Amino acid sequence: MGELYRDGIGVEEDPEKARQYFQKAAAQGRTEAEEALRAMGAK
Repeated sequence: MGELYRDGIGVEEDPEKARQYFQKAAAQGRTEAEEALRAMGAK
């Protein structure tokens, strides 16, 4: 879901929603989400 909101695929682009989805996924151990957060400049 984070990728969809980050890139605006089928939904309006929304970096904050993307960050929220990536944070949820990262909390579950998804390394791709952690990488996406780093690429977005999140801490």
